[in-house]
Amino acid sequence: LKHLPHLKELNLEDNAIGKFPKDLSKILPELMNLNLNGNDIDESDFKKVIESLNSIPNLESLYINLHEEEQVDLVMRILTDLQYLNGLPVERDMLEDESQESEMKEVIVNEVSQMYSASRTVEDEEVLKINNTAART
Repeated sequence: LKHLPHLKELNLEDNAIGKFPKDLSKILPELMNLNLNGNDIDESDFKKVIESLNSIPNLESLYINLHEEEQVDLVMRILTDLQYLNGLPVERDMLEDESQESEMKEVIVNEVSQMYSASRTVEDEEVLKINNTAART
């Protein structure tokens, strides 16, 4: 492959490939479209493969078997310049909105937890005062 530095599209579908070199930037510097469907990528090696693909500077389109939602999330987080995943356009605005929504949910959960914790402390102090008053009488 290093004799094809201007290669733009590569179909490696159904080739029993399970691992990749860490740095593909020198081997596939101009690759834009890659098809890895039907290969033997183990779940344990999936992250390493995606990190390896991240070294391809011009990768815009990827076809790869995805079996779990976490794998989709991983691909989207690591391959930030990807424009198409399995033939579907990547909608970054939607991802950013979901990220903001998730962050907002986390903030709300934290604030509610703090409010609940603070109200429990006030309630506990009031119960303690009532118990102390009752004990004195």
